Amino acid sequence: MTVDQLWIILILAGAMAAFALNRWRTEVVAVAALSAAVLAGLVNFSSVFAGFSNSAVITVVEILMLTQLLARSGLVDRVARPILSRLASERQLILFLACGGAGLSVFMNNIGALAIMLPLAYAGCRRLGVAPQTVLMPLSFATLLGGMCSLIGTPANLVVSGAREENLGAPMGFFVFAVVGLPAVLAGLLWLGLFHGERGARGSGGGEHPREEDEAVERIVFEWPVSKDAAWVGKSLEEIEREESIEILNVVRREEFVFARRDDIRLQAGDIIVLAAPHRLFDRLWKGDENSVGDHRAWPIREAVVTPSSVVLGSTVGSIAPFDTHSVEVIGVRGANLRVDGRFADIKISIGDVLLLQGDDDAFAGALEQAGCLALAGRSDTPPGRITPFAAIALGCGILLSATQITPPEIAFGLSLAGMAIAGAASLPELLRRIDWRVVIMLAALIPLAHAFETTGAAAAMAGPILQLALSDKVMLALALWAVATLITPFLNNVATAAILAPIALAAAEASNASPDMLLLAVAAGASTDFLTPFGHHNNTVVMGAAGYELRDFLRRGAPLTVITGVVTVLSLAIFY
Repeated sequence: MTVDQLWIILILAGAMAAFALNRWRTEVVAVAALSAAVLAGLVNFSSVFAGFSNSAVITVVEILMLTQLLARSGLVDRVARPILSRLASERQLILFLACGGAGLSVFMNNIGALAIMLPLAYAGCRRLGVAPQTVLMPLSFATLLGGMCSLIGTPANLVVSGAREENLGAPMGFFVFAVVGLPAVLAGLLWLGLFHGERGARGSGGGEHPREEDEAVERIVFEWPVSKDAAWVGKSLEEIEREESIEILNVVRREEFVFARRDDIRLQAGDIIVLAAPHRLFDRLWKGDENSVGDHRAWPIREAVVTPSSVVLGSTVGSIAPFDTHSVEVIGVRGANLRVDGRFADIKISIGDVLLLQGDDDAFAGALEQAGCLALAGRSDTPPGRITPFAAIALGCGILLSATQITPPEIAFGLSLAGMAIAGAASLPELLRRIDWRVVIMLAALIPLAHAFETTGAAAAMAGPILQLALSDKVMLALALWAVATLITPFLNNVATAAILAPIALAAAEASNASPDMLLLAVAAGASTDFLTPFGHHNNTVVMGAAGYELRDFLRRGAPLTVITGVVTVLSLAIFY
C-alpha cells in the first residue's frame, strides 16, 4: 500500500470517526477532511471546489428548492385530508401515512416528504385519538424506503450515479434504483401495516389527547405562575406530583430557585414553577381561569416542529428572534432530550422538538417561515388555503424529462425552476435562502475526497478483502457491500456512506465478474437502510424528538425491517443481475 493510499484511508477514517461522535457539524467535518487531503497533496487546488459544479450537488439544490414549493402549495394536503377523514383505525392511519410518505419520497428528498406528511400525521392522530409515537416511526421508515426507488429520492443515489458516470461514462437511469427499491418498499409497507397497527384507535372522532399509557412521552415542559387561588398553594411538590401525575422540575420564588427536599417544599402564591405535564393538564392550566394570562388566552395554541434546517437550533426558548419579532410566544416545549437546568426560557432547542406557540394568526405564519419550523396540526386546525399546483407540475415535468433521458437531471429540474421563476410562481433568491446548505456543503466536500479515494488506488486496495470474504461470488459481494453500508450509515450518514463505498464497489466489480450496477445498487440500498438508530438520518432524529422515542425503540422496531430490506435487496439483485 502506497503512502497516498494510507493518507486518504486515514483521512476518511478520521472523518468517519468524527461523523460517528456527532460532536461537530457534518459539513465542518467534511470540509476539514477535504482540507487535510489538499494539504497532503491528494486533491489538487483546482479540484477543491469541483464538488459544487458536480451534477449531483446541483440536482440536490434544485430538488430542495422544488420540494419547498410543493410543501407550500397545499396540493398534497388538499388531496390527502378527505382520505384522512375516512380512516377508522390505527392500522389504516399507519398504512395511509406510510404509503403517502413512501410515494412522496420517490420524487423528492426524504426530509421534504416527512415535512409534508407530519401535519397530516398529527391531524390523523388527533381525530382518531391515537398517540403520535404509534405512527411517526413507521412514517419516517416509509420515507427512507421510498427514497430507494429513484435517482432523486435521496442524495446518496445521486452520489452513486455520479460515481458511475465518472467511471463508466453514463449515470444511472432515473428509475433503475426501483429494481431494489420497489420490492423493498412493498415488503416494508406490508411489515409496517401488519406489525405497527396492532391496536385499533379508541373512538373514531374527536380524539383530543393520546391514551394515558402514552402520555409519558407526550409531556409538555412549560412554566406556570402560581396564583393565590390555585389549589396547589400549601401543598408539597411530592403531593402535587402524585395527584396530578406530573413532574415539577424547578420552583422559583422571588427570582431565586428554591432548593430543599421535595416533600419540604410547599408552593406559595407568587411562585413560578417549571413542570412537565401531559396535554390535558397543560390545557387546563393554560386555558383555565386560575392562570392569569390576559387576552392571550383567546389566541389559539399551535404546534410546530424544529427541522434540521431551522435557524432556532441551539437557541434558548427565550432568545428566538423570529418569534420575538412577530410577537409569537413559546409557551411549551415537547421533546425527547429536553434538558431543564433553570427557567423555561433557558431550555435549548434541538432537532425534533415540538414548540407550543401562541400569537396572532397573521403573525404566526411569518414567524414560522422565518424560523424555519414546520407547522403541525394545531388545536384549531384551519383548512388548507388556495391550491398552487405550479410546483407539482414543474416537478412532474422535471421528472419526465429526466426519466426519458431527454436531458440530464440537473438540466431538467433547472428548467422546471426557471419556468416557475419566469411565470412568477417562485422567488429563487428566497428559495436559496431557505435551503439546508449543510447537506450541500458536505456533499460538495465529499466528492473530491471520493475521487481521491479512487484515483490513489485505495478503493481497489480496500475491495480486496471484500472480494476474498465473498469468494468473488457476485451475490455474496452484493450482500457484503449492502451489509457494510447498513452497518456504517447510522454512524455517518447516507451521503458519506455512498461516497466512500461507491469507489470500492466499482473496484470490486472490475476485479470480478459482477455487474457494476448490481454492486452500486447494493451500496445505495444499504446507505438508505437506516432504521436502527435515531441519529443516522435527520428524519429519524425529527420523529424521535417529536414523539419521544428512545434508542431501544428504533432497535426493537427497526431491526426486523432492516433484515427484511436486506433479504429483499439481495434477492432482487440476484434475480435481475
